Amino acid sequence: MQKKFTSFSFLLLFIANIAIAQKWTHHYADFEITCSFLDKDNGKWFGTYGFGVQHVDESGNIKNYNTSNSEIAHNFVNCITQDSLGRIWIGTNNGISILHNSKWTQYNSSNTPLSNNKIGLIKFDKNYPTLICHFDSSFTTFDGTNWNTVKLPQTRKRTINDLAYDNNGIIWIASTNGIIKYDGQKYTGFYTDTNTTSFQHDFIEMEKDLLGNIYATGFEGFFTLEATSWKVIERYPPARSMYIDSKNRKWFFSGNEIHQFDGTNFVKTDISSLNLDLNSIKTILVDKNNSIWVATKRNGVGIYSQSLWYFLSFANSGLIDNHTTDLKFADPNNLWIATDYGICQFNNGNWNKYDSINKIIDYPQLRRIAIGEDKNIWLPVYNKGLVQYDQTNWKIHNKANSGFPSDYTFTVYIDKKQRVWTNPLSKFYFYENKSWNNFDISTNDFLVRNSMYSMIQRANNELWFQNLYGISIFDGVSWRTLDAPPNLPNISFLTDITEDIDQNVWISGSGVAKLNGTTWTTYNSTNSPLPNDRHNTIYSSKNSGIWIGSTYGFYNFHNNVWKTQKDFNFPFETEVFRFNEDSKGNLWVATRMGIFVLDRSTVASDDKIQTKEIEFNPNPVQSNINFETEISSYKIFDLNGNAIQENAKHTSNSIDVSKLLTGMYFIQINSGTGTQTKKFIKE
Repeated sequence: MQKKFTSFSFLLLFIANIAIAQKWTHHYADFEITCSFLDKDNGKWFGTYGFGVQHVDESGNIKNYNTSNSEIAHNFVNCITQDSLGRIWIGTNNGISILHNSKWTQYNSSNTPLSNNKIGLIKFDKNYPTLICHFDSSFTTFDGTNWNTVKLPQTRKRTINDLAYDNNGIIWIASTNGIIKYDGQKYTGFYTDTNTTSFQHDFIEMEKDLLGNIYATGFEGFFTLEATSWKVIERYPPARSMYIDSKNRKWFFSGNEIHQFDGTNFVKTDISSLNLDLNSIKTILVDKNNSIWVATKRNGVGIYSQSLWYFLSFANSGLIDNHTTDLKFADPNNLWIATDYGICQFNNGNWNKYDSINKIIDYPQLRRIAIGEDKNIWLPVYNKGLVQYDQTNWKIHNKANSGFPSDYTFTVYIDKKQRVWTNPLSKFYFYENKSWNNFDISTNDFLVRNSMYSMIQRANNELWFQNLYGISIFDGVSWRTLDAPPNLPNISFLTDITEDIDQNVWISGSGVAKLNGTTWTTYNSTNSPLPNDRHNTIYSSKNSGIWIGSTYGFYNFHNNVWKTQKDFNFPFETEVFRFNEDSKGNLWVATRMGIFVLDRSTVASDDKIQTKEIEFNPNPVQSNINFETEISSYKIFDLNGNAIQENAKHTSNSIDVSKLLTGMYFIQINSGTGTQTKKFIKE
């Protein structure tokens, strides 16, 4: 059985590689599992945070459904259930997807009266309409024809966590502020063994068992409804993730134990020795073979069968966590990866995990990595200091041993002299000759709010310090600060800074801007494919231009051509945090869903075509702009960024601009060679 579960991981990797375009390799850890469901054929379904749905059939075969290989509406899945016809209903962050006989049906706000596409829960009851819960204070009923949305009165702020019908058609609601009864006309608040109104307690799940009895779990225990009042079955600690099996037994987590309740007696199974990270346990189900399936946030699925524990891993790598925040190469075959749960090393195909750094820091949430020529690894840890690994020993530099004013270190950078820079609590230090030096800024007041998020040393050796509010520059003698227009673009906040191969400075934040000498060019939704969004990082490639990582994906600017992740067949919509390139020019992307690697050798021929700049004439123009290739769509903007002429279905290599007033304009064009923005003058 152990070997079979190990083979699951290889099978899933095979399926994932088929689904993902051949340009990309995807390294991922075990998914964060959000929900689980047992179907009528004893198949196990697991919804995930960003990876779609995993289905494990009775024989142990795994199939993955995500937006790149199926018609599922979204990869963020919140609930799964099955109706009386055998159809699988999946609640996602973009509506409801129904799978039946390999065909998909979609329900969302565009084809139904659903008030919210974020579907948190779907419940069926054979005698009553379907209950659909949203991630707010509302729910929707659906009888197969009619939709009806019900919103709780907000006398106090509350969110619906779960709901169920009783045998009289009354809807009982588990909310963040108590249990609520809804009889179709009015609401009544309940808590424990009294019917007095109370909205002070968080209830998690509400279920009706096979006999019609109603049960609820909450942060104060396990409860049942008797007549018109709620009774305590078991008080503290919190009862979570309730499941009712085919024998009408109730299962839930409480503390370090799995609890089984048959209506009279409790059976408890201690799981504290399994190292499951109990706080990350998400769901539980019991299959027809009486095996217990426990899904966790980072450790896959634990299966308890015949008094033995087995583990099913969905991971295809040794990553600690999929929330990867930075990556740096110590040498061509030695990659270090920062995550939300520690640091990993990927060395010659082998994985090493450091979720606890030599007993110094347990499970650090890391954001940056710096690696020196001596191969020393440096990691800022938010409220612990700066960690150093010299390939043998781990050491922490903090207030106690390094003279720092605080242990709050946010970033790290290594300059051309191999000095290590960090910024604990509005002070600047660099590490040189095995000692820390205070970089005195007390008399200069050079940095906006004296903090540093990112730092670069330019080709001219100037040091550029960037934070949310501006940039300060030290040329070795004097300081200058860029903190407002015209010295800084009108971008509300900054997140990262880089210098390209032509010595232009690029910044990211609420927009993206390039500094060429003394002139800034700003890129946003008016003159590029960039959305009005948070751009987390900006990276300059030696071979493929500028890469911008954003909340919902990435963008590339190369040879004056803009591309989105769709142009690279990127398989998922996910937040991007960092980029890096290996010695072969392959692009490594750190995302919320693990590491993606773009094999540049597979796209080199495409790039030669896609990055070719589109020529046009005349300029200035009186009537028609003529292009060398057919334009599929375009938008024309004035100097204020207003779109004043556009065509989303253009099918010509000529655009009529005769009706425009005299002046200067920008035109964003889309063609088979990508997206480009041009400037022209109308006479």
